[in-house]
Amino acid sequence: MKEVAYWELHVYAIAFQSAMHIYNISKQWPQEENDSLTAPLRQASRQVCTRMAAAWNGRHDTTRFIAGLHESASYAATVRVWLNFAAECGYLAENDREQLQVNYDDIDRMLTKMILDVEMKA
Repeated sequence: MKEVAYWELHVYAIAFQSAMHIYNISKQWPQEENDSLTAPLRQASRQVCTRMAAAWNGRHDTTRFIAGLHESASYAATVRVWLNFAAECGYLAENDREQLQVNYDDIDRMLTKMILDVEMKA
């Protein structure tokens, strides 16, 4: 059976594409929002990916794997909060907000399923 790399996971692909979408749309935001909104949002969206990758690479340790997936899911929730701030400030188009919220809801759902699957096997 072939080992699956983290970058081959569907949930990782959605998270990476979403982080890149956030990066691209946020390049147009006001410079004065960089420290208070843009940078934290970009960082959180990237952390979803990096925490997932670290968890996946450490999946031989069930406790570490579950903890890493929980961290990734926590960052996904953080991204959703920052997206709401960006939308309310008028920086995020409604269609982008809706699509990104759907993406991060899907990410959270998939991560939760992964966690539950591991817990059931443990």
